[in-house]
Amino acid sequence: MADGNKVFVSPGVYTSEKDLTFVAQSVGVTTLGLVGETLKGPAFEPIYISSYDDFVTRFGGTSPELYVDSQIPKYELGYIAKSYLSQSNQLFVTRVLGLSGYDAGPSWSVQTIGQLEPSGLEHSYSALTSSSGTTVPFFIPLTGDSYYSGTTVGADAFTSAALSTPFWTSIPSELTGIDFGSWSETGQTITLNDGTTLSSFNQSFLNWAQAAIILSSDTQFNDALSSGDTGGCTYGVDPCIPVALDGTIYQYGCIPEYLTNTATGLTTDSLSAFTFANSTTGTSSSVSNILSTNCSDLTSYENDPWYYGLFEYTGSTSCCTGTTYSGLSYQLYASGYTSGLGQPMEQATGTTLDSTGGTIVVLSGYAVFDIINYQGVTDNTEWDGMDILTFRSRGLSSLGSGGPVYAISADTVGNLEFDCSGAYEAVLEDPFATFGISARTDEGNVYTFETSMSNTAQNFAPRVFGRSPFDKKQVDVPVFVEEAYPTILNIGRKLGKVRGLQCCLQYLPAARETVNTNTIAWYMNQWKHLKHLT
Repeated sequence: MADGNKVFVSPGVYTSEKDLTFVAQSVGVTTLGLVGETLKGPAFEPIYISSYDDFVTRFGGTSPELYVDSQIPKYELGYIAKSYLSQSNQLFVTRVLGLSGYDAGPSWSVQTIGQLEPSGLEHSYSALTSSSGTTVPFFIPLTGDSYYSGTTVGADAFTSAALSTPFWTSIPSELTGIDFGSWSETGQTITLNDGTTLSSFNQSFLNWAQAAIILSSDTQFNDALSSGDTGGCTYGVDPCIPVALDGTIYQYGCIPEYLTNTATGLTTDSLSAFTFANSTTGTSSSVSNILSTNCSDLTSYENDPWYYGLFEYTGSTSCCTGTTYSGLSYQLYASGYTSGLGQPMEQATGTTLDSTGGTIVVLSGYAVFDIINYQGVTDNTEWDGMDILTFRSRGLSSLGSGGPVYAISADTVGNLEFDCSGAYEAVLEDPFATFGISARTDEGNVYTFETSMSNTAQNFAPRVFGRSPFDKKQVDVPVFVEEAYPTILNIGRKLGKVRGLQCCLQYLPAARETVNTNTIAWYMNQWKHLKHLT
């Protein structure tokens, strides 16, 4: 056998060895690109993947799920990627959104109520009183075993000595519209910054009356008491006056200095004839800041009881489109006289008869209300109307449906509604309180749910509704949570920027119902339409 590298000069058998023991290098594909549907991950952009673990992290691995009514796998790309990455480490994956991807159906978003903007208070108030204020006569029955021990305020107050007309029906109308309890002894309360609660208006008024009571040291009364001659007492005549009112002034929220001065002067002038001259306690007016407001710094957290208790959120005529606040501050004190109301009550107490003709000791006088009204107080626009929770309708696709058939296709057929009534009312001032969601499907089935934004609660919205279209059965829960942001909500709450959740849902139609003129598909459709016309 000829060998071009050797010359043989004589015949014979010659051998040579060639080492073939080395392993031939594989000729692999240097880079592969895959386009298809995956379980998750960014869409419509090529993502470099160097290992199958990396693929699982970014796009979710494999899934045996099939298309409805077929044997075709939904996520075939995952299996191709797994096989390829067992032999290579260079792969580009581009996810597309198809029938098994994300086809955005109709959505309903829960939005925040931004807290009022304190700087707006300085430009939005008007005094609703004259220097003398709004004056209402009151008669409060006192309890006790004897006249002198009858210094405890009862549970009722009236506007006449006959004890027939409740005092609460005669208070200024501005006060009846604020969310300060329900104007009854069993009403809601305001939580103060020290953790204590402020009772309803009725009880707060009675608390003021109790704080304003002082004992009389009148000599004639003491003499009558010691002799036991108290049965013939009549209203407004000494010595049947065991108690009187002092100059206690209760203030709720920030009160202008001129109104405080007016109240101090009026109580001193009108009550001094008896109170300050014949009492064992109290010689001048005293001001009590009931809500512990910090009027030198309106942005202080100390003002939360005032803002939450005496201001109400006022949405615009279209739900979820804007926020303003209206509210008030007021002060309460006693006057010993007022023009046009008959005999001056300088001694601010007396007796009356009950229904059986028995004598009742009463604390009486004139209650004066100075009210500051605030209208159109702006909200914190950065935190108001923020989407904090979004629901989407579940839907199922088939080969012939052309996309998901949604359980709730639009708000004009089925609908989703936010419930903040009754037991759910607290969510207007506490964004983590429980609220209701009512869902009505296109088929007319109605579902009701209790949920919240508290991620530590069992009724946290993603736990109740699920996080994806297929993690709960559509026949049981027709909507799912697309996004929820409890951490951001908590930050806004702690910063005093978020007051609660709006009592409505912001609706957006399905993506297929909207037209995006910035897409190639739209232009191609227009071109085809024009081509058919020519």
